[in-house]
Amino acid sequence: MNSIYLSVAIVAILYINLINAFVPPDITRRFEYKLSFKGPHLVFKDGSVPFWQHGGSAIPSNDQIRITPSLRSQKGRVWCQNQITSADWEIEVLMRVSGRSRVGADGMAIWYTDKIGSEGPVFGSSDQWNGLGIFLDSFDNDAQQNNPYISVMTNDGTKTYDHHRDGITQQLAGCLRDFRNKPFPIRIKVEYYKRTLTVYYHGGLSNDLSNYEICARVENIDLPKSGHFGVSAATGGLADDHDVLAFLTHSLIDNSVPSNTPSTEEQKKYDKEYEEFMKQLEAEKEKFRKEHPEKQEEMDDKKLYEPETDRQFRTILDIQNMIQQSVRSLDGKIAEVLGRQERIVSLLATQQPQGGQPNAQLNIDTIRRDEVNNLMNQQGELVRTIRDIYSSVSEVQRKTNFIHDSARNQPNPISSQNQALHNQIDPATIQQISDGVKNFKFEMANLLNRNQVKCPETSSCLSPFFFIVIIVAQSLIFVVYSYIKNRSESQMKKFY
Repeated sequence: MNSIYLSVAIVAILYINLINAFVPPDITRRFEYKLSFKGPHLVFKDGSVPFWQHGGSAIPSNDQIRITPSLRSQKGRVWCQNQITSADWEIEVLMRVSGRSRVGADGMAIWYTDKIGSEGPVFGSSDQWNGLGIFLDSFDNDAQQNNPYISVMTNDGTKTYDHHRDGITQQLAGCLRDFRNKPFPIRIKVEYYKRTLTVYYHGGLSNDLSNYEICARVENIDLPKSGHFGVSAATGGLADDHDVLAFLTHSLIDNSVPSNTPSTEEQKKYDKEYEEFMKQLEAEKEKFRKEHPEKQEEMDDKKLYEPETDRQFRTILDIQNMIQQSVRSLDGKIAEVLGRQERIVSLLATQQPQGGQPNAQLNIDTIRRDEVNNLMNQQGELVRTIRDIYSSVSEVQRKTNFIHDSARNQPNPISSQNQALHNQIDPATIQQISDGVKNFKFEMANLLNRNQVKCPETSSCLSPFFFIVIIVAQSLIFVVYSYIKNRSESQMKKFY
């Protein structure tokens, strides 16, 4: 029994060492944003993806790119317009393959080729490519029950992909993994470092980013020194949704290789050249000042910035303009409400019986109680809005008075920097602004006191005679209805 445990421990240690051997030692990963995409805000307003181009049935959205929808005989692709120039690189692709059937088709492909591919028969892209292709094959064409399958294949531009046998004789390595209908997106990480290609697979069963497993590893593989990345997909008689949520690219830089940093002597040389250039620049500036003394005032950098006082007054003016526009709008609404109120009062007055005549005709449908209640509710909301604006105006006046008092009581309020601004500010303008705000407060207070609306009395809208007529009519209708109902029931009893 102990020997079994020892064997398992040795195998586990060897497996861990094998995994660690795949990780490049002492490298720097530099993110290449021009070779990547990731949501949200993935597309522009015109539907294009930055630094990428798509074609076929590909549909970019805010969070992902749907390479093919779950429709039959669809082909889509997305390719990076820029080439990667680093000899060593790493990509990580987040994908989701989902469908309603138990078997999907056809699959997806991740590409690294010397040129951008076009629409073709190999999972939506062209055949006889020059570079690398990693295929996620969903359908079992050779009936060997070995799908879904992830395979790695290279091509020098002369080979044709064998669809009937799922390229089993052409692949360099692969692994049997079911990547369809997972709760989380699956992840494919491809690492190419020192002519060694390693493919990692994340099954999408959890959201743990470290839960990768090795799918394939190929050594002594030569790929183009620079190339384009891309993703394509295709559907056949069966169909799946093939989505790409993110494509992240990193360049791998070996820190053990000495970089091209300048030596100490070269650094001193560069510093000396920089100092000479700065001296030359200052000399040119001084020469320009002497030749153009009238333009020295324009070259003052302090005037390029807005003073604090000027910014505060400009803010106050903007707020007052907004208040003025709001007051004009409220004035129109109040006039409309008052007009409606006057019309309602006049209609109620005309509908009352003239001289106590009992036979006066009443137009009951002209004014209803719900309309009066609706009008009262609207007027209450209007009064609350005016009170909110009243409080806002009070706050603006308080800030204006504070700024005015601070500018007046400051021991040295005006420096040489803001002398021109102070000369432009007129105290009469400030006093006019303060008086305008006070007048506005007084007018708003009067408006609130004047627009206290009372609910119109409805007791006089119905005379006693008309009430008795309505009761008698209802009683007659009830008696007729009872007579007709009893007669119909007696006739129905004759059939039984």
